[in-house]
Amino acid sequence: MNDTPTVEPTVSTTPSAPDLAPAPASSAASQADMAATIIRNRRSDSAQQGLLSPEGRKRPKTWGEFWFNVRTYAGIALLGNEAASLLIITQTEHGIGKQWFDRQMAWFKALEGKKFVPEYVHQGSLLKMLIAVVGGMLMVPFIKHYEDHKGEIVRESDRKHYGPRADTDPALIEAHKEMDEAPKQTWGSLWKGRALTVGAAMVVDSMVGGEDAPSTKLFKNNETYQKYASMERIAGQTSNKIMNVLKVAESNRPTWDKWLRKSSWLLVLSSTLTALFYVSSKLFATRRDHKLEQHEEALRNGTVLRDDGLSELGSDSPQTQSQPRTQVNAITRENTISALPQLAQSI
Repeated sequence: MNDTPTVEPTVSTTPSAPDLAPAPASSAASQADMAATIIRNRRSDSAQQGLLSPEGRKRPKTWGEFWFNVRTYAGIALLGNEAASLLIITQTEHGIGKQWFDRQMAWFKALEGKKFVPEYVHQGSLLKMLIAVVGGMLMVPFIKHYEDHKGEIVRESDRKHYGPRADTDPALIEAHKEMDEAPKQTWGSLWKGRALTVGAAMVVDSMVGGEDAPSTKLFKNNETYQKYASMERIAGQTSNKIMNVLKVAESNRPTWDKWLRKSSWLLVLSSTLTALFYVSSKLFATRRDHKLEQHEEALRNGTVLRDDGLSELGSDSPQTQSQPRTQVNAITRENTISALPQLAQSI
């Protein structure tokens, strides 16, 4: 009698590979969730963990962020705009563009008496304002360059100001992280912001720009108000004060007054519009970021995950939504190889 134990064949209850539940789907789904979170999460958790003051106010800017805004918006957007616009206006009115400017001015003045044409237009103020805003348009590429390198510029400034702790202080690290995750300025947000400022410039200049602008019709009996009732009057007062401080000779005052009036008028206009440009472009960037978040959320909720980690838009069929990987796994590499002989015979 053979005492050798026999091995009884066993039938495994483990499902074969083709019948396995699509476990990788959950893994892929978690990867998709992680990727979507990276794209959508513009608000750092650190903003709720120490970067907000106890009263809930937004954290103060680091030195690098403050200096970046000063250099980019007060420097390029304001002073760069001022210099470029002053040069453009001077060359247009009195230099190489004088003939063109005179023709355009004559066309605008010919509109006097036309229906629905305000005095602001036929006096030529609109033309001068449109020429003035060209300088701001030329500054947009420079601002975009700085915004594209904001992280590098801010960190470098913080290292110079704070020293080694700029890379080790948790508060500064979190501040830089929040800055990196904030909505980014794009060509679209910058040009939309600039377009909005051009529209605002026309409104502001038409209401408070000229010597006898509508704003001068208010408080006619208030002498102090009337001195500063329009940008042109502010420019005149500023010009006189500067010439008095510098003790400009009487014979030179007309030339100085012409330049100082233009510079002061542009500075008042540019300061107002630069502030509006800064705020509006940031709002456009935030709005774009919010739209991207919504779009990503919609795609994530309506996608079919594939083996390669990519996604394709799922159908509205409940069967497709409940079995998103059926079509992808229907023909595996092994099934394809085993089907080749039959395919050859059929051919």
